[in-house]
Amino acid sequence: MRFILNFFFFGILFYLIYLFFPEAFHTLVSWADKVIEWLKEIYVRIAGYMNTSHSTPEPAPTQAFLLPLLMLISKNK
Repeated sequence: MRFILNFFFFGILFYLIYLFFPEAFHTLVSWADKVIEWLKEIYVRIAGYMNTSHSTPEPAPTQAFLLPLLMLISKNK
């Protein structure tokens, strides 16, 4: 019950700020927008980091080194 009342009064508070102090309200909205954009950017960076860290590893250099040798041996047979 307390949560519902607090939610209701918080909404009324922001509505009154919107009515009587529109510049302050737009400042609050712009700050909230900047915070949301920052959180989105952090999420994208973390997701990008996770995708690159879980990519498949490149073949080991020993396999790449032995490939021409194996081709040479199979060609001479």
